[in-house]
Amino acid sequence: MNITIHEGSQVAGTAHVVLLAEDTAKIETFTVMPKYRGKNVGRSLMEKIEGYLNEKNIKKSILDSPKFIKGFYEKFGYKQEGSEFMVKDVPTVKMVKNY
Repeated sequence: MNITIHEGSQVAGTAHVVLLAEDTAKIETFTVMPKYRGKNVGRSLMEKIEGYLNEKNIKKSILDSPKFIKGFYEKFGYKQEGSEFMVKDVPTVKMVKNY
């Protein structure tokens, strides 16, 4: 499922969610365009994702987050699982939320 937030005719943010199993999903991508950061686009995008996951009766959601923004996901109930790893030279952590 692709979710996009628009500001007028411009794409402000986008996410791609994949259902891994009947009750598990992975947020594959989550991007807020630089021009729209700090303007609640990320929050709006996450709220749309949460609504979609609720409709699908998802019990567990996972994502890989750059370590420096994991606090954003923690605000939505995600918790770090395991230790950090590198993705294209960026320290990254696995984040998990159980519903």
